[in-house]
Amino acid sequence: MLLHLLWDEKITHRIIKTFDEVFPGENEYVYWFAHSNERHFTQEGDHLHVLYDYSSDPDIDYHRVSKVIIHGLDFDKIQFCCRNIPAHVPVYWILWGAELYNNLLFNRGYRLYYKSRPKLSLKAGLGLFLKRFGLLSKNDKFKLDFFNTRNVTMVCGSGEYDLFRSYYPKETRTLLNETEFFYYPIDEVLGEELLRSKAEGNIILIGNSASWTNNHEYVFDHIKNLDLKGKQIVVPLNYGGDAAYRDKISRLGDKYFGSNFSSLSKFLPLSEYNSLMAKAEVCIYGSWRQEAMGNIVVALYLGAKVFMSGKSPLYEDLTGRGLIIFKLEDITQESLDTPLSRMQKDNNRKILVSSNSWERLKEITYNLFKS
Repeated sequence: MLLHLLWDEKITHRIIKTFDEVFPGENEYVYWFAHSNERHFTQEGDHLHVLYDYSSDPDIDYHRVSKVIIHGLDFDKIQFCCRNIPAHVPVYWILWGAELYNNLLFNRGYRLYYKSRPKLSLKAGLGLFLKRFGLLSKNDKFKLDFFNTRNVTMVCGSGEYDLFRSYYPKETRTLLNETEFFYYPIDEVLGEELLRSKAEGNIILIGNSASWTNNHEYVFDHIKNLDLKGKQIVVPLNYGGDAAYRDKISRLGDKYFGSNFSSLSKFLPLSEYNSLMAKAEVCIYGSWRQEAMGNIVVALYLGAKVFMSGKSPLYEDLTGRGLIIFKLEDITQESLDTPLSRMQKDNNRKILVSSNSWERLKEITYNLFKS
């Protein structure tokens, strides 16, 4: 039996659909909600265990568990494993991004933010200061001990695996790595209509959410002196982040780009958001960590010209696969104005159809988690 530990998120339904199709009758899912009135996933079933409290455990025969799959790691999921799962059972940590960059790497000095960053309380600031000098908290020590006391495989790009090990060489000496897995099959995300579409419009889409790590101000500073030539900048601020950050980015956008700037504040259904992306011939992502993977894949498939920060390991990972992506730090008036050639668009679409299809995801899932 495969036991999945995950949060209630936009992709929860896709995770469950994937594994239930590949391994029918062999999955149990434990997923947590932060607030009962903010549910993304509402399906019920005997193999679905909905929890609102990390300290409670569902009624599962844990001795039947052959593998644990953690979709996005946190301290509470590790505690759950230590309470319920025998130590010999293999654990697969599928990296979501924030749990590595915003916590483990940031604590050791990895730079995530440009000018704006979340404010820390005095206690949190002191804790971060001590962590930078290698003095870990009790929770952090417990989390890192997990990697050396359990059979853990980190499912992520090789660049991120190497990055993690470079910051924590002692704590990750037994950590294994699998590089092939993804949550965004292109045919599943886009649907039939957009699969036949291409990016056509005058929109420059910046970022994917109101998270601080989107580094919107970093993007603004690279393009604010360029001539937009009538293009409209659209910034999605309708997911994640906080009100203060959203307000700041909206003010800066108005200041730099005036009537050519607009932000999204209302959450859009996937079909509406995809329609917006089909009007964006240019998409720019300023994150210095793995982020916005689904958006980037869709943009590339539709033929948009994508700029990413070269500081992100994701940039190296995607360009290493042959995808044509441009470095934000090298952006010029000419590179902003010049769309991808037909050959470049076809190259990106061909790679994604081959590597990021629904059938390919099922094949990877089977090969990675079969008994």
